[in-house]
Amino acid sequence: MGCLGSQEVRLGDLNTAGGAKDGPAKQADKDNLSRAETEVVSLQRLLELRSHEALEARRSERLWRERVEAFEGAVEQQKEDTLDITSDMMRQYKIMQDQMSKKIATLEAETRSLKQTIQDKDSEVAKLLGERDGVKRACDSEVAEYQRRMEDMQVEFTQMLRETLDKVRVSRDARARVTSLPAELQRGSYCAAGRQQLATSLERSAD
Repeated sequence: MGCLGSQEVRLGDLNTAGGAKDGPAKQADKDNLSRAETEVVSLQRLLELRSHEALEARRSERLWRERVEAFEGAVEQQKEDTLDITSDMMRQYKIMQDQMSKKIATLEAETRSLKQTIQDKDSEVAKLLGERDGVKRACDSEVAEYQRRMEDMQVEFTQMLRETLDKVRVSRDARARVTSLPAELQRGSYCAAGRQQLATSLERSAD
């Protein structure tokens, strides 16, 4: 703008200096001056336009720089947030992994303990079943022995009953024979030797 002002001053000096001349030269100087003034005005307008465009460019550049800086800040913040989230997730994952490992170890220990308990119970059950089978066999043997003894006792009792009935029948027959003896024998008129002989014969008949 200062250069253009000096050019306008010089053009004004030329106009003043040219005013002293007349004729075609003066007209030519006026035309040149007019063209020069037109060019100066055009250059001034162009300079103003370029200055305005430069200002707008600087403003746009500043805005874009601010946006880029804001974007870079947002990206950095996002990176930090992402890193924090990732770190937190990794920490939680390690904690959960440790907890799951401990829980798995505990469950495996409980499983082994339960398996051992089941094996012990199976052994106890097998032992009890063996003892039960032994007791059952002993009971069956004892019952069979009792049955055999009862059968033997039944046979002996039957034999004894038969013998007793036979003795009762023989005794009854002997009494019947005594009843049928003569009256003298019943009154005791025979001697003692005869009575003794009769008693002996009756005992033999009873046996």
